[in-house]
Amino acid sequence: MILTYSKIYKSRLLLINLIILISLGFVIFKNIDEIRFVKIVNEQGEAFILDRFTSKIKMVN
Repeated sequence: MILTYSKIYKSRLLLINLIILISLGFVIFKNIDEIRFVKIVNEQGEAFILDRFTSKIKMVN
């Protein structure tokens, strides 16, 4: 009897962790542009886009 409860408990934990990871994946995928790119403005008013993954800066026209 104890063995059955242990299997149910482990499968429930696996299912809960899977649901959490899928939800987190959807949130990250939806907001990937906000996570990856940031707009920077210097004192002269020039705007730049910083790519956080590659650490490259591009000037916005």
